[in-house]
Amino acid sequence: QSLAAQHLYTRETQTKKLVVSMESHPDIPQRMKSVVCHGPGDYRMEEIAVPQVGPGEILVKVLAVGICAGDAKCFAGAPHFWGDAKRPSYVQPPITPGHEFIGEVVRLGEAML
Repeated sequence: QSLAAQHLYTRETQTKKLVVSMESHPDIPQRMKSVVCHGPGDYRMEEIAVPQVGPGEILVKVLAVGICAGDAKCFAGAPHFWGDAKRPSYVQPPITPGHEFIGEVVRLGEAML
């Protein structure tokens, strides 16, 4: 079997395993809890809509999160995030912050299989 054929077989096998794994998540809720940033020092635990999955996207159920120095600086109101006389604001509230997380893929958008 050629290397390309082996790769294709491996990808098909992984996709089938992923689809089978996702079948254990048929009841994804409509709402979820999220920390939402409204401004420096104004972070609130809210209930928001679970995002809809579009073409080429995945939905990840977050299992654990981390907080990095950037998150703390944003909360504290650092100009790099909120802007000042030299630069515009990077953060556009309301927004769910964060980029360090561990999760489980629970839904695939079209074209992801």
